[in-house]
Amino acid sequence: RVFMSTIYAPREPMPQPVNANFDQGAGSGWGELVNSQNGRLIYHRSESDTTPVSGDWHAWLGGVANQINQLRQRLPYALPQQYETKLQFWYWSISLESSCANDWAEIRISGGALLRLGLCTQNNTAPVGSTYGWRLSAPISLDAFRGQTVMLEFVTSLNGSRNSNFLIEDVVVCSDYPSAPGPRCQSPTAAAVRNDSVIRSAVSNTVTNYAGGAKEKGQFLAR
Repeated sequence: RVFMSTIYAPREPMPQPVNANFDQGAGSGWGELVNSQNGRLIYHRSESDTTPVSGDWHAWLGGVANQINQLRQRLPYALPQQYETKLQFWYWSISLESSCANDWAEIRISGGALLRLGLCTQNNTAPVGSTYGWRLSAPISLDAFRGQTVMLEFVTSLNGSRNSNFLIEDVVVCSDYPSAPGPRCQSPTAAAVRNDSVIRSAVSNTVTNYAGGAKEKGQFLAR
């Protein structure tokens, strides 16, 4: 009698960002650049009057005029060769810009743009003044980067006219591959809206210009 054994190739793990849900606070895992200088982009809920998707911290790119914000980190090891991975995250886009060409958010891998979102009223994840705004992104393919150790970067570019904000939470590398270890990608349409994500401060919808300066509590929508 002959016994046949099946040899399975080891399943390569998926690299996950350090401080992926930002709950280790500012200065952990992520580089935070404002106009190419070290700055602050990770905030506690008490500083923005918002409730994050999980925990007490989130990334906040926006809210101050004439800024380029860069939140970035090199993943701790290479993306797997054996199967496709994707990037997924929760985001909240809120802007008073009528034109989608003035302010924008971009997701980059190793300097190359994978996705650009115009920050404008038509791309808001909820109407201005709503009590929630978090949405789960569609999974973004990282298949072109198999076997590479990549730099993940979220960027916003803001001009000097109307207020725009882009908040980020729970960044994950995921896969739809059946035997892949680690998290599965989720369907944005099936993901529950986080109704506990509440703007607790009352901010006038009529304010259309930045006041400039540092971010201040209670000025999430219009500053």
